[in-house]
Amino acid sequence: MSEKKRYAYFDYLSIAACIAVLYMHHNGLAHHYEKSAMWLISMGIECLCFWAVPVFFMISGAKLMNYRERHTTKEFIKRRIEKVVIPWLAWSAIFLFLQVIKGSVKLEEVLSIKVVSLFLNTEIIGVYWFFPALISVYLCIPVLSAISKSEDGDGILKYIVGVTFITTYCLPWLFEILRIEFNRDLMFPLGGEYSGQFYTVIPEVGNRRSDVKETVIPEPWKPWFLPL
Repeated sequence: MSEKKRYAYFDYLSIAACIAVLYMHHNGLAHHYEKSAMWLISMGIECLCFWAVPVFFMISGAKLMNYRERHTTKEFIKRRIEKVVIPWLAWSAIFLFLQVIKGSVKLEEVLSIKVVSLFLNTEIIGVYWFFPALISVYLCIPVLSAISKSEDGDGILKYIVGVTFITTYCLPWLFEILRIEFNRDLMFPLGGEYSGQFYTVIPEVGNRRSDVKETVIPEPWKPWFLPL
């Protein structure tokens, strides 16, 4: 099996996205409107940094697009369960236990069917919202990976990117300007409403189009970037 490739722009994006996420996590004022200059500054920071969220989805998915070169689909699914699903459920259960002790969640809810909603809808801890979205991307990767390896893979991937961009981003925006209700059923289903799959495909198309070298972070700088 071939070694896992690393691309320079993945590393640079990861570093920049980590910094942007730190800014957003310390920018709670943006979510509580008030007529002040500080709120405007906070909202500006939020707008400048929000790109980090889809970029993390893009990087997480794109790094796995060539998983077939390293292991089987069965092994791929097993690894995702071990690295994502189990930690998500385990830490959610821990937080749920603490909430029951504090009294913020009633024991009756935990012992009823309601507990399923608490986990799947990330009601236990809101910042875990990304787990279900990320898992849906992982479920699509075996299909997207097979498409990318097909004879017309390049054209199909470009089609996915193009149609998703038009139906998920352009048309809803245009209809809102025209004050016409947009039928969300017109959104390209393969792209996903959150478009995690869309972000996954973009770098694969980019890697096919450009002569991107493997990661080249200057050796003296590497110790500074390792924590990121």
